[in-house]
Amino acid sequence: MSEHQVQVVQSRGLTARQIDDIHHLEAVCNQADDIQLKLNQNMLKSRPEAETNDFLAYQGEQLVGFLGIYQFQAKEVEISGMVHPSVRRHSVFSSLVSAATEEIRRRGVPKMVFINAKGSVSGKAFLESIGATYTFSEYWMQLERTAFAPREALVELQPITRDDIPIVASILADSFQSDIASNIGYLEAKMADTSASCYKVVLANITIGALSVNHPGDGRAFIYGFGIAPQYQGRGYGRQSLSLAVLSALESGYTVIELEVACENARALTLYESCGFKILRANDYYEKQL
Repeated sequence: MSEHQVQVVQSRGLTARQIDDIHHLEAVCNQADDIQLKLNQNMLKSRPEAETNDFLAYQGEQLVGFLGIYQFQAKEVEISGMVHPSVRRHSVFSSLVSAATEEIRRRGVPKMVFINAKGSVSGKAFLESIGATYTFSEYWMQLERTAFAPREALVELQPITRDDIPIVASILADSFQSDIASNIGYLEAKMADTSASCYKVVLANITIGALSVNHPGDGRAFIYGFGIAPQYQGRGYGRQSLSLAVLSALESGYTVIELEVACENARALTLYESCGFKILRANDYYEKQL
């Protein structure tokens, strides 16, 4: 590795070369630390050119650090990143975080949520050094097709329309202990995202839940934003809804289907495992207020 000074580049959208460089650096870090980073690779391919979401650290022509901002709601951003093992403890990630913080403050967002792959000692040490607080962990799960068996369903999945947004936002707020306004913004953004499909769960013409599926075009489908109204939980409707979403994805030709679940959410974990999902890895989440 050359001794060139590290330069941080802020990017609005990513070029094919930049994405390739990020893939390569990810592989190096995963192998060195025996982890699997969560970089939301599907989102990197469709970054909007109207805003700055990606920060790249170069040493000469070599990408040695990366940080990505992922904003799903108005009051917080998620952050994931990495640094080449050979330049750690040289303030590379500190420089990336500093540049990203300026952008986050400009947006008026009060909270940063850092994603740290469980087992990343260097990541944990850095986050603790900047005063970030551990909040929860999530399992990353993948469907094992031989373990999936379709369920008979009393519910239906129907595409969400703009008229559905208020009730769906309310259900998601109850399911995830979040506020309705943030969920309205989240749903409006997802409905405008061509790589996402948003569905309501309908039982006898009553909307009782929702889920979304991201399909970046690489044979993968990611299920998220899945919630059932509290008064309808525990009756099998969640399992039926998930089964319908999985079956639809398989019939549409997706070969890899994934989702995430909070490690402490034993009920949801059991639900996903009963539908054929297996744990691949875990991520720890740390928060820092601005």
